[in-house]
Amino acid sequence: MPRGRDRFFTKLDELEKKALQGDPKAAAKQQISAFPMSARVVQAEGQKYNKKNYLLMHAMSANAGGQIGSIIAAAVMLSVLAGMGIV
Repeated sequence: MPRGRDRFFTKLDELEKKALQGDPKAAAKQQISAFPMSARVVQAEGQKYNKKNYLLMHAMSANAGGQIGSIIAAAVMLSVLAGMGIV
């Protein structure tokens, strides 16, 4: 039987998926591990509406920036935990 917090995070995940459904660029930022493929999806969706759109580099830079930010945040968190003697 799922606990309250499990149900909460499941509902939160479902709401996030619904919110990102119409915006391919926002959805691409969520797919950190598969960022080259998500950038291609953004490019294909953009060209459906305007054949002159070239969004591939913009989508790749947003995804690469997100990965770098995640790495920096993890390093800061580990250094704080190491300073506290937890890690």
